Amino acid sequence: MFSDKELDTKVKFKLGIFDGREPTEEELENVRDIFLTNLNARGEKMNTDISELVRLKKLRNLDLKGFDLTPEVLEVIRNMKGLTGLKFYECNSEEPISIDLEQLKSLILDACKVEFGSGIDSLETLLVVNSGTVDVSRLPLGKKLKDLGIKNSEIVNSGKLSEIESLKSLNIDGSALDNEEVLKALLANKVAVSHEYEYHPIK
Repeated sequence: MFSDKELDTKVKFKLGIFDGREPTEEELENVRDIFLTNLNARGEKMNTDISELVRLKKLRNLDLKGFDLTPEVLEVIRNMKGLTGLKFYECNSEEPISIDLEQLKSLILDACKVEFGSGIDSLETLLVVNSGTVDVSRLPLGKKLKDLGIKNSEIVNSGKLSEIESLKSLNIDGSALDNEEVLKALLANKVAVSHEYEYHPIK
């Protein structure tokens, strides 16, 4: 049994356990993805404890909603060495964060206020959505990043986009750039760019 009720409920639901019994360790290894929220139906914080997530030894994709990315939460994530996909939704951090996961390929930040103190070298896909002002210089731009999306946001320090040598595609639909000249450089480097103006947020 997991000590946190939210985590216990979500794991049992994933495994189709509805008879009150506890999952075996073998069954826990079958959990490959999970979504956890730290918000109740009224949008209030619940203090969900994710420390026991490390018991899901083969977890590959983790979605977190409404969490403050405290050092304690980040430490749990760093100890989940097998993660390949990570999504933060309505998650915030007061300080720049660092996530060093060798297997992490995909990161999604949706409606988050998060800055990164360092890149994620294994990252191939990064999507930032509905996140207000996004400073490109504070994103985890690793050496393997191929696909980048910054949608419905205000992009600053956009000149840094042209410095991502591995970039293959850029989606900035609904976003405003502080320097649109960078798009010319990206197109010259054969980066596929999508920039739909009609989705720009109303100021």
